[in-house]
Amino acid sequence: MNYLSQSFFPDEISSDDEIDELFCQLEPIEPPPSLIERIMESVARLPLPTQQSPSDWDSLDGLVVRHGSQQPS
Repeated sequence: MNYLSQSFFPDEISSDDEIDELFCQLEPIEPPPSLIERIMESVARLPLPTQQSPSDWDSLDGLVVRHGSQQPS
């Protein structure tokens, strides 16, 4: 994976506050209704998530964080 070097960004933007100020200057836009409809239809067609039993968690490799009611991550 290629990462952008820090030299790619202009030097005059030096703090998060300045970046926040720039984003505040942007005008909000309303997406077209057809785009919202297409996204909602696509999401509705996604398969439902499957639940893993706790015994399945023991077969996972690597670092696994377990939390009672959540999937391992």
